[in-house]
Amino acid sequence: MTDQRYSRQVTDQRYSRALRRHLVAEPHAVRAARQEIVDTLELHGPVRARVALLVSELVSNAVLHGSGDAIELSADLDDGRVRVEVYDDGGGFEPPPPPREGEPVPAGWGLYLVSRLADRWGVDGGRRTRVWFEIDHHG
Repeated sequence: MTDQRYSRQVTDQRYSRALRRHLVAEPHAVRAARQEIVDTLELHGPVRARVALLVSELVSNAVLHGSGDAIELSADLDDGRVRVEVYDDGGGFEPPPPPREGEPVPAGWGLYLVSRLADRWGVDGGRRTRVWFEIDHHG
């Protein structure tokens, strides 16, 4: 099941691109979300790599920890900023503390990576969980 809305606007030399997509909460959603966001937003270089990695982490978390069978993905590129939001039907959570140096941790590095690579990020709970991040983008 795929529902995609895409828009591109050019206003006073500023570009605005947006992607909205509903994904089935299955492992293949990770690759599809990552590729579609970086292609639709026409990202390049280090920003492309950061966004691709963080989208993979957030969608993976939604597949593994969400309680429903659908994930909603939202991405926007506007003047100087990329914003990505991932929604699932989980009840929310408190972000765990970062792993301590020297402590073996086989999993659970996703949100730590988000906290280190995103310029801003957050988690909102309630009926649905929303995890989002922003990366400043110049050019």
